[in-house]
Amino acid sequence: MIKKLYIYMILYIYLIIYNVFSDDSYLLSKRLRLINSFYAGITQKIISSSGDLVQESSGEIWMKKPNLFKSHIFSPYESIAVSDGKTLWLYDSTTNQVIAYWLHQIINDTPLYLIMNHDQNHWKNFHIKSIGNIFYIFSKTKNSSFKKITIIINNQGILKELNILSNINYQTNYSFHIKNTKLYPNFKFNFKIPKGATLDDQRK
Repeated sequence: MIKKLYIYMILYIYLIIYNVFSDDSYLLSKRLRLINSFYAGITQKIISSSGDLVQESSGEIWMKKPNLFKSHIFSPYESIAVSDGKTLWLYDSTTNQVIAYWLHQIINDTPLYLIMNHDQNHWKNFHIKSIGNIFYIFSKTKNSSFKKITIIINNQGILKELNILSNINYQTNYSFHIKNTKLYPNFKFNFKIPKGATLDDQRK
């Protein structure tokens, strides 16, 4: 369960009350276009449908457009997710297992795609409303992996929060603490399978 929710993040990232913009998808797209890369500390909370805290974790994330990212969760146990632009690699230290997916297999229905890519055609798959710096995203596809997404991003393109409500009413809340909006030129989004780890290759 937790692994599946984690996938929907990496990919990943609410109720509308009043004061919505006339063209909220354009406004969100405009702000996301200000993001080319970033390095941030990240905290994650997974909350059950009954409101119980299932897990709290922390780590770091690096992202560069298009389609490159790496997240490294340190606690309560180590997990790594890397996109090299084609393959999404997921490593779980508790099982010492790596799962590999083609990136296009799982990312098209996730908020991560909106952040990482400038494909305007993809916006037609979502209904977006906003209040100030808070953007609410609802998928129009029947088999969506989520019910609702909230993105908090200011007009300078600084990403603050990404909250996901899954179809089973689990909430995954991410808080970003941006440390740098530029990455070192030699930073590599490579993944090496840890020694002794097993590989579950889902690339078909």
